[in-house]
Amino acid sequence: VRILQQWRLAEALLEDGARVGVLSTYGHWLTVRWDPPRFGSGSWLADLIGLPEARGPLLVQVIRAIPLREAQETKKGASPLMVAISNRWEEGTLALIEKGVELSRRQGLNRSDCPWCVLTERERTLGLLQSPLKAALDDGMLNEEWGLARLLVERGARLSDKETRVFNEWKKQGNITWLRLPEDLHRIFD
Repeated sequence: VRILQQWRLAEALLEDGARVGVLSTYGHWLTVRWDPPRFGSGSWLADLIGLPEARGPLLVQVIRAIPLREAQETKKGASPLMVAISNRWEEGTLALIEKGVELSRRQGLNRSDCPWCVLTERERTLGLLQSPLKAALDDGMLNEEWGLARLLVERGARLSDKETRVFNEWKKQGNITWLRLPEDLHRIFD
């Protein structure tokens, strides 16, 4: 609720003529010793992207205006990029990619981020590490929507070595997961 209230305030300020860059917690406030607000994920941007009410052209403008370190920030949960992917928000994913966020860095996810994942004891304790491309492929497998996976591949995202080995094993076995993958995405594994 709090982050939605703050988003509504930011929307009102922007509608009244405030510059998008002024809303950045770092941009114009570098001399102030103040920690930016943290909510559920540890990243204000990831939290906003998680709100359906906030996803839209205005949030894309904010993403384009903030410093890279804010767009990439991850304290304890999924990064803004992973949240954009998990919410199938293509415009936000593209804005984050254009901002220059890391595309292949594996990120920790928890059970709520990935309810369909089968987690080992270690992963339940430490979290599941997954690359943004793997998250997009998993979403494609569930929803038959491959646009974000294609976008990430076009922009240079790669799977981790471990993720590649798993997919290649599925390929050898003729696993249904591999068979559901569109032909144009098979090149990831060549």
